[in-house]
Amino acid sequence: MRLMKEVLERLPQGVVMFDADGNVAFANRRYSEIYTCIPQVACRLR
Repeated sequence: MRLMKEVLERLPQGVVMFDADGNVAFANRRYSEIYTCIPQVACRLR
């Protein structure tokens, strides 16, 4: 799991994963830069 997070963090694309309730489960730094969000409270689905 740690390796997967490291790989996702290094991607030049923005990556975000939501849980079943629409909360951000993971967002890499690039996603935060693109959408000007803080990963922990990144743009919700709703």
